[in-house]
Amino acid sequence: MAAPRLASTVIVVSKADRRYKNAGCDYRVLLIKRSGASSFMPNQHVFPGGVVEPSDSAISWENLYTSKCKNRIRTESEEKLAYRIAAVRETFEETGLLLACDANKINDSLYCSVARLNGDSQSLRLQINNNSSLFFESIVNNNDALIPCASNLVPFARWITPIAEKKRFDTWFYVAPIREIDNSIAADGSEVSSLTWLFPEEAMELAKNLKIRLPPPTTYIIQELCNRKTIDDLVLRSESATLSPCLPVIHKSSTQIIVSLPGDPLHAAPSPSPNLLHRIVATVKDASLSEWVIHNSLASSHFFFSKL
Repeated sequence: MAAPRLASTVIVVSKADRRYKNAGCDYRVLLIKRSGASSFMPNQHVFPGGVVEPSDSAISWENLYTSKCKNRIRTESEEKLAYRIAAVRETFEETGLLLACDANKINDSLYCSVARLNGDSQSLRLQINNNSSLFFESIVNNNDALIPCASNLVPFARWITPIAEKKRFDTWFYVAPIREIDNSIAADGSEVSSLTWLFPEEAMELAKNLKIRLPPPTTYIIQELCNRKTIDDLVLRSESATLSPCLPVIHKSSTQIIVSLPGDPLHAAPSPSPNLLHRIVATVKDASLSEWVIHNSLASSHFFFSKL
């Protein structure tokens, strides 16, 4: 059994303008499309994020937040500041969106600040991707004393890859509201081939029509976003919720693979909401997983993948 690596993911949501008042939710969510050459979830749409690196736990980060943000960050019992630093760093590397504010004027609002860097940000993103320890020096010391908006991130979910998988992650998902879409951001062209802003209901519809591919955790979370119509509701309900890790359980046969999620009779944990999916059935065809059938209490949705 492989031990899961720690990872962080950011659910960036941006307030929609009034033209879209009939869209359902009053916000869009940022999704990135992973490169087809990726060894993990190729060609699938996910939230930006990645592995927590040792540099994210550097004492320099602890000292900075102790002096600037004392008592502002309310972490979960098993959460660490490093997870939030990794979340901001990975989002910047993959999309160019830097969730940071002036270190001398800490942002206490509901929304994360979005910072603009001096110099060539594309080159800097590549450098940090190759050496994550450069993030502190580049952001804090070289750009007018910026500080990542770690205190504005709201823990939303925690997923642990099933025990049977070879590549496993213990991933913390954070909500990061921003005031408006930043059209200057772009995919890194390496790990990420493109990015898009979609309403949650729109993302689900595109997945059902096979226009985009959503892996199970992303589908599960977007479905939950559909039940939270406003950014205020999304953040406030997340802040008041008790965060329990979701560890899917896999059951295999010669023709199917069943992934049981909280709320499924084959899973010990209850569902956090009756409207969420609770079972994923994958049809085994030609030695590959060719079809996901995702069930919840109301209906079933179909998602097709050429490979995982």
